[in-house]
Amino acid sequence: MQHHPLHNSVRIGLAALAIGALTSACTKGAELMLVENGEARMPIVVFEGAPPFTRQAADELAEYIEKTSGARPEVIEGQPDPLPVSAIWVGYQPILDKLFPDLDFNFQHAEEILIAANSNHVVIAGRDRWDPEHMTVPDRRGREIVGIQQEYGTVNAVYGFLQDYLGVRWLWPGELGEDVLEQSTIALEPFVYRYYPQFRSRHLIFMIYTLSKNMSGNEWARHQRLQLDSLAFNPGHPFSEWWERFHETHPEYLALQPDGSRGYPGGRTSKICKSSPAVWEQWLSDVEESLLVDPNRVVFGANANDGWTYGYCVCDNCQAWDHPEGQTFSYVSKGRVRQYVSMTDRQIIFANTLARKLRERFPDREDLSVAAMAYGVICGLSPSTM
Repeated sequence: MQHHPLHNSVRIGLAALAIGALTSACTKGAELMLVENGEARMPIVVFEGAPPFTRQAADELAEYIEKTSGARPEVIEGQPDPLPVSAIWVGYQPILDKLFPDLDFNFQHAEEILIAANSNHVVIAGRDRWDPEHMTVPDRRGREIVGIQQEYGTVNAVYGFLQDYLGVRWLWPGELGEDVLEQSTIALEPFVYRYYPQFRSRHLIFMIYTLSKNMSGNEWARHQRLQLDSLAFNPGHPFSEWWERFHETHPEYLALQPDGSRGYPGGRTSKICKSSPAVWEQWLSDVEESLLVDPNRVVFGANANDGWTYGYCVCDNCQAWDHPEGQTFSYVSKGRVRQYVSMTDRQIIFANTLARKLRERFPDREDLSVAAMAYGVICGLSPSTM
């Protein structure tokens, strides 16, 4: 597959719109040479103490420059002394304020990236946020995930640079899906490019390639800038363990059935009593415990358990949250079928209640949110076939 050469005037011109006043002529004298005739002209400098994925991205930048041109630049960690005449700077460090006096490195938006070149240097940086004390956290299966950040701006900026300015493409997972445009000279004209994504939660597009999944295609999802987003959450079913946890000690947490029992049918699909203040408090306690383990978490689920046609709570308070004119469906409880209205209002009121309680419990964490799933009619299925 072929792509436009990196120094093609049309392509560079598009990238340079952000700075406005650039010369329209593309002259060789104005170009900054990263690699010239198969010889690397500048090192890669990554900021000292860079998190694991950022350091990995800097190494990958060197790797793909080598794949493209045959020349592998040196990767230096921390500010070199003396400063190189020219360098590719990965991530922000204070010296960049002097090397790029006209650029603002105070990123205002989540995951904002900045890629720029002047007559001597290239900078590839983004908004990075992480807690050094909580970069290793367990996933739902107890396996450790290393290198967790709240935001991975610089990492995603590196992969954006490789795609947009070196012409690298990762068409599908694996070596055969990689497309590299070979060129002995890599040159850039001065430009400034800023961007921040409109969709902050992207990892679920390919859920099998999330960080918690040890899949061979993880690198591919990372290169697509889908894996390392800033609104990571597992929508899941947070109450799927509640029957096992509480059916003996706190049966009142579970959904009341028409015969007065609690927790039908038992197991992971048992529903809860959403209108119970005790349930709200238990949920908040679970959130608090989760934040002690992983302060990076920002989204907590209020999603209903699977089995949408059976086992819902029939207590007066829960049913008071249901809209009396809602569409009716057939619901099951211990073999008994009854016609009852949609419980959309119940789900939304429950999520909003938890959101208010969350804000009250954690007034300094305005970034915390509650997730709720939307379910619909399963066409062609009736309670007798489920």
